[in-house]
Amino acid sequence: MFDTFGSQHLLTLAIIAALQIGVLVYTGKFASEKGKNIIRWIVVLGLLGHEAIRHIYFAFDGRWDYHTILPLHLCGLNVFLVAYVLLTKSRRAYPVAYFWTIGAIHSILTPSITDSFPSYYYIEYFFGHSLTILGILFLIITSDLRPTFRSLNIAIIVSFAVIGLIGAVNLILDANYMYLRYPPEGDNLAQLFPDGNYLVILILVGIIHFYLFYLPYGIRDFVQRKNYLTLN
Repeated sequence: MFDTFGSQHLLTLAIIAALQIGVLVYTGKFASEKGKNIIRWIVVLGLLGHEAIRHIYFAFDGRWDYHTILPLHLCGLNVFLVAYVLLTKSRRAYPVAYFWTIGAIHSILTPSITDSFPSYYYIEYFFGHSLTILGILFLIITSDLRPTFRSLNIAIIVSFAVIGLIGAVNLILDANYMYLRYPPEGDNLAQLFPDGNYLVILILVGIIHFYLFYLPYGIRDFVQRKNYLTLN
C-alpha cells in the first residue's frame, strides 16, 4: 500500500530531483546544440513511448479499461502537449503545457495511486509525471518560450473548455476522467475537502497556482519595466 511522504515516496522524490537536476545542469552548462537536440528527442520519445507501453502493459495485465486508462486526465493530455511543444516550440501551446504541468507536480507530491514499489504501476506513474516536468524544465532553460499575462488567462479559459469537454466524455462513458465526478484514490489534495466541495475548491486552488507560477515572470517584467523607465 502506498504511503504518501513515507520513506519510499521521499526516496522516489529525491531520485527524481537528483536525476532532473543532473540532466538540466548538463544541458545548461555542458551540452552542445547537438547534445540538447538528442536530449529533447529522448524526452519526446520517452513521453510517447511510455504512454504506448502503458496501454500495452495494462492490456496484458487485464487492467485495461476505457473507463480509466484513456489519456484524458490533465496529466495524460499534457503528455502529448509537452511532446508537441518540444517538437515545435509552439508559443501558443507552451503556456498551456507550462501551467498544466502544475498538475504533474501535485501528482508526484500527492499521488493518486495505491501501489508501492516495485510495482510497474508505481514506476510508470512516477516516470510519466516526472518526464512531463522535465520536458517543461528543459524548455525553460533551452528556449525563450515563456508565459505572458495574456497567455495565462488564455490557459485558464482553455482549461475550463477542456474540463467541459471531458465532463461530457465522462457522461458518455460513465467515467471519472480529471476526477470531475468523485475524488481520486490515495492520500492526495482532494481528500482534504468534503466530497460535495472538493471539485470547486480544487479548481480555485488550480487557478491560484496558475497565477503563482506566472509570478516570477510578472515580477521580472515589472522590474525590467521599472528599470527602463528609470533609465529613460
